[in-house]
Formats: sequence, structure tokens, C-alpha cells
Amino acid sequence: PSKTTAAMSRALAARMQANRRKEQGKGRHLGDDDSSSESESSSDDSVYVDLDPTAEFMHVRKALECAKAKDFAQAKEHCDKALQINSSSLPGARIAAGTAEAAQDWSGAARAYLSGLDFSPTDGRHKNGFDTSLDLIRQRRQRFQHKNRGDGWSDGLSMKPDHSKAKAGKVQLAWAVLDEDFESLLSYVQDLLDIQNEPLEQALEMRRVLYFQKDFLKTLFRYYAKDMDEDFDADVQKLPSPNPRNANGLLGDEMMPLRQFWRMVKEVGIPCRQCSIADMNRTFVLGRHRQMEDERRKEREKLAGSKTAKAVEVEEEMDDDLLEAGQVYSTKFQGDPHDRDLPMQIFDFFETLIRISWTLYATQGIPLSDRFYNLINGVLKPKAMKKITDRSALEWRNPEIQAIMDENRRKLRRIFNYFVTSGKGSNKEMICRDDKVMSFNMVLHMFDKLEMFDPNFSIKMSGRLYSDVCRDEQIMYQEHSSNQVSEMILDEYEQYVVRIAKAKAPPKTKLPTATRDFLNLYLVPKAARIVPGRLT
Repeated sequence: PSKTTAAMSRALAARMQANRRKEQGKGRHLGDDDSSSESESSSDDSVYVDLDPTAEFMHVRKALECAKAKDFAQAKEHCDKALQINSSSLPGARIAAGTAEAAQDWSGAARAYLSGLDFSPTDGRHKNGFDTSLDLIRQRRQRFQHKNRGDGWSDGLSMKPDHSKAKAGKVQLAWAVLDEDFESLLSYVQDLLDIQNEPLEQALEMRRVLYFQKDFLKTLFRYYAKDMDEDFDADVQKLPSPNPRNANGLLGDEMMPLRQFWRMVKEVGIPCRQCSIADMNRTFVLGRHRQMEDERRKEREKLAGSKTAKAVEVEEEMDDDLLEAGQVYSTKFQGDPHDRDLPMQIFDFFETLIRISWTLYATQGIPLSDRFYNLINGVLKPKAMKKITDRSALEWRNPEIQAIMDENRRKLRRIFNYFVTSGKGSNKEMICRDDKVMSFNMVLHMFDKLEMFDPNFSIKMSGRLYSDVCRDEQIMYQEHSSNQVSEMILDEYEQYVVRIAKAKAPPKTKLPTATRDFLNLYLVPKAARIVPGRLT
């Protein structure tokens, strides 16, 4: 046998010996005579006569072979034997669950997933599979059970599977093929699926997660697109689902400003050093570029059916010329990827969340579907769509503060860009010329030039405020190499300025007054002596 098989055999042998000693020890006391020991030993041998150390592995392997050959009855039999030998056999539980799903035996699938969940509670596949099986049981139960039955999960598991459909022909899972837009979405994240250990299985798992979570995600998108500010329960209350395509069949019927996406991720606590707001913006812009290329390709295919090959070739050459001139796509995609007003479509939203989940749980070593599922059920569902109570967030949403920022945004952008370009750039890869972010080292350089520090505003305070705004808890309160990967975009810089104004203002000064005085009497005049040209 191979090294892997040998290692598994040794592990199984050790586990079986431990179980055998445990069973032999039951009922045996010091002082028992040898005859009783011999009789117990012989009876134990009769119980364990079939328990070869490699028996569990052999049954799991045969179950897998039978499942691949679509002999689900034999596969289930081998899984049951593997679980009898070792009740904590995770491979046996997974194959049993997959076999039950293929036969639409949702109660059997739920039991198998629950068995695996007992011994591997951190494995998202078991939790996801168990929840999915229960959902399907509840959806179909009214056709097979009496209406007076309870709604507990144990009641649902007593339902008998419907074998009529399995006999009719090949069984297809409800989420095996999604509609065209969601299939396109999976194609956009194909690069992530390709690096999974089992790409085809992960593609099916992603379809499963999207199939059961898409209604919640659509509600989430609409809530923040409308800039709502109230406690909202997606299980009880409903918002009309946004139609992702307009009457002409094109994407873009409803949009979410990028600043609202920032609000959502900050409310649920996603931003961190490994996944900053700037990283999310880059993910969104690159995803939008791929989606627009896909839409452009589809339009070309439609034109190809109604025009000659020569006409299509000429149009493609013209498109390439316009692309080089930056006239095909929106100029915002050619400019600042951190523009607060960039429009985000619903499938931009989905793809960005999928890619965020991949980055956010990078250290856990779990597959893509589990990461996406954990992001939805562990972060978004319990924390999103709540009434804003954070004081700093409420101060930033103050209409007077927003009006002051609108008046001074061009000046602040000039100051921001000057100190970003004059200092050492971020260690992260930029995606375009206007992808500008400010590290904390740049902030220290800027404050030193502007003579910002005084007894009421120290380096430590500036670092704490930077950390609060950017959600970066790894800031070093001095110029340090680790600060080079910290990132602050222009919108966060504006929030940073407001918080500095509040910190430096006399007590009981109203925030709009403190912000206006800090800009007009301190920051802008000092920066005007350093930044080339007029600050207008």
C-alpha cells in the first residue's frame, strides 16, 4: 500500500485497539479469575472478529467507488459499515450524505451531516449541508406529513423520502444549475474555483449557498442601496428584490453607491489589515471590468449574427481603438478606484462578497463555499441591517459635516495626493495610476511637515484615530516598516480630518464649528505653504 494508506491503517489500528481495551475493561474488576478473563476475551474476539484495522478505510473506499458508479444502494451499505466500525468516520459521513442527496433522501442526508457535525463542529460543509437538508424537508413536508405535526427538526427527519422521482429517471438537485446570471457570476470567480482541491464539488457547493442565500443577499443589497437606517429582520420583513436587468436585458436597473458598501462592511466589522477598504475597492473595480467585458462580448455575438464577418471585424478594431483612448468604459474606471460615488450593481455586490470571504478566512484553510457561507451566516446576517448607534458614524452622517466636506473636498484631495506622492508608497500592488492610498508612515510625515502635534494631540492619539477610521489594529505608533501596508483612502482621510478637528477643539465646541475652524484656520493655510500651486 501507499504511504498514505499505511499511515491511515496504523491510525485505525491504534484507534481500534484503544476501543477494544475500553470494551474489555467494562465489567472487569481486580481479582477476577483467569477463566472469566479468558471467557470475556473469547466473547470480545467474537465481537471484533470482523474489525480489521483497515476495514473502515476499505469500506470508505468501496463506498466512494460505488457512489462514482451511481450504485447508491451499495454505497450506502458500505458507509453504514464504516460508521459501525467507527462512528466518527468523517469520510463515511460525507459519502453517506452525498449518496442520500443524490437519491433526494433529505432526512438521511441530514442525519449524515449531523453525524459529521458532532465530530467536526468547525467544518462549514456539515453545517451548511444540515441546514440545507432541513430547508428542503420543510419545503416538501406538507405533501407527505399531516399538518398537525410539529416544526422541530426531529419531526422533519422522520419524513420518508420520495422515491417516485428517483425511479422516473436521473435526479437533478435544485441548485445543480442556476439561472443565467448566477451561472455567469460563478464564471467570474472561476479563478478561485480552479485552485480548490475539488473544483467541481466546490462549484456545486457554491451553487447550493447561492440558491439558499440569494434572497437574503438581494434584500441586503436593496437595504443599503436605499440608505435605510432601521432595524430590519430579513426573515420577517421583505423588501422588493432588485431586478438585476432592465427592460432591454442589460445590467444596471438598480445601483448602490460605493460609499454605501463601505458603510455596510464597516457596520459588520469586516475591514482589517488583511482586507482593507482599499482592497475591497480594487476587487470591485476589477470585477466590474470583467463583467463589462462579458457584456461587451455578448453584444458582439448578437451583432455577429446580423452582420457580415468583415463588418464585425471593423467594429472590433474600432472598439480596440476606443478602449486605448479610454472612451469605451466609464471614465471613473479609468480614474480613481476609490471614488465614493462609483455605482455598484447587484452582481458586482455578489462577486465582491465572495472574494472578500476568500481573503477574510485565508488563515483557516477551508474551501471557498465554507468561507462564503461563514461570511453570510456568521457576519452579515447577525450584524447587518441594524439602526446606526455608533457615535462616530452618526457624526459623519451629519448633513452639516457632509456639506463642509463637499465644500473642501477638492482642497483635501490636493493635500492628500501631494503627501501620498511625496512619501514612500504602499507595499501593496496598485491597479492603476490613480489608485492612491495613505499609509500611517505618510500620515506621520504629513503631520511633521504641517506641525500638527502639540500637547493636546500626540502621535499616539493620531495612531489611535487612524486605527479607528481604517479598522487597522496593527498600527505602530511610530514610523515602522509594518505601517507601509496600512491603507487610508480619501474618504477615510476626510473622516480622519473630522476626528482630528474634534480632538483639537476646545471642550463643548460643536463638531461642525470645530471642523470648519480647523480647515479654514489651520490645515488649509499650513498646507498652502507646502503644496505647490493654489489650493482651490
